[in-house]
Amino acid sequence: MNKFLSCLFFAFAPALAFAIEPLASFSSDDFEGWEYTRDASDVALNQTNIIRHRITLFHDYDRGLDYTLLSPMLNVDGLEALEVQATLHNNNNGDSQYQPEKTSPTFELLDADLNVVATVTIPIETNKTSYNFTNTLLVPTDAKQLRLRVAVWGGDVHNVLAADQVTVFPADAPITPANGDVNGDGVLSGADVTTLYNVLLDGVEAAGNADVNGDGIVNGSDVTALYTLLLN
Repeated sequence: MNKFLSCLFFAFAPALAFAIEPLASFSSDDFEGWEYTRDASDVALNQTNIIRHRITLFHDYDRGLDYTLLSPMLNVDGLEALEVQATLHNNNNGDSQYQPEKTSPTFELLDADLNVVATVTIPIETNKTSYNFTNTLLVPTDAKQLRLRVAVWGGDVHNVLAADQVTVFPADAPITPANGDVNGDGVLSGADVTTLYNVLLDGVEAAGNADVNGDGIVNGSDVTALYTLLLN
């Protein structure tokens, strides 16, 4: 039994570290459902233009256009917050009129009518080739579906960022069923795996439900069932 559990743990441990699936992701390899509000006659949303940093974010004062990136609809039911990870490229190298603070990006959550329900702007003070951002946006109570918009509202033709990668993760776990909550903390997570191993190997009493597969017996099959819950 001990050998079986140890092998199972190490087989699944690498996958467990990456078990949180993104709600949406944008890159040169994955941009389905994303919308770029730039004039279609200029640049389309495609792999080549993403790689070449041409998915630019700024305000065109001459034409009164905002160039922004809009995600597909995100399922936020049961979530309290979203984590946004983004890499934005600096297209202003060599421009004498470049002002880093003007390229400070704004991340917004929008409802179905495109009303802003949450927003955060990250200040930029230094000139770099690219910037990596991680920030959290709170989800309004009872929200079911939202979209993410990435913009550089203060930018102009001299102060432009380009979207390279944007990924949206749930920043907290949704409400989960009692099944699999072995440690009884109300959250289904890797901590339940540790508790289940302690139950099986050391006879520790579980605060929650250790019979994950519901067959009336707590054994190695419950470990497999717990990993299935975590990975799905």
